[in-house]
Amino acid sequence: MIQKLPSYIQDYVQKFLDVDSDKHCVFQSISYCLKLGKGQDNFMEVCQKFLEILETRGKCAQEF
Repeated sequence: MIQKLPSYIQDYVQKFLDVDSDKHCVFQSISYCLKLGKGQDNFMEVCQKFLEILETRGKCAQEF
């Protein structure tokens, strides 16, 4: 998979995560990178935490 990236960036990539393109892909990627719980499979924890932050600190929470 790394070979699909431009050659000038390949030396800087250590891991490559291929997630399904669904509504959870961003949260799966964040969960994997932060190594929370069970990796990318624990994406709902990241999603829930993000929503909590929006509800307590963000103006965007009113739009949900």
